Amino acid sequence: MELTPFNFWRKIEELHEKIRKIITETIDSLSPALPLDFEADFFPSANVYISDDYSTVIFSLPGVLPEDLDLNLEGNSLTVRGRFEIPAAGQPILQEIPKGNFIRRIELPYPPDESKQPEAELSDGLLIVRIRHARGGNR
Repeated sequence: MELTPFNFWRKIEELHEKIRKIITETIDSLSPALPLDFEADFFPSANVYISDDYSTVIFSLPGVLPEDLDLNLEGNSLTVRGRFEIPAAGQPILQEIPKGNFIRRIELPYPPDESKQPEAELSDGLLIVRIRHARGGNR
């Protein structure tokens, strides 16, 4: 019996690529409003909180610069998109940090107050967006 070498990290990378492709195809099929030439390489994590007056959405975007972000509020949909690159430091052996184009769309629980601008702050790798609810839209 001959043993065949098993490259664990190669299998993980192949699985990651398959999952990324499934997610990208699903997002594309569900979101025809997205630009056709925008392919997401990753989808940043997010938390959504509500209070009596605000919806607060926090995106995890470590290393992303403000000029590489685009934030859009349309109806109840908040979308963040952009690009993140990691400088090359030699031949990669393990790559777990996402890079490239990203997009994340969050459906807000209440309609936003269109007379108020959302407040956004990028600090310590977190993009914090506060959106005031429309009158009568809160709990």
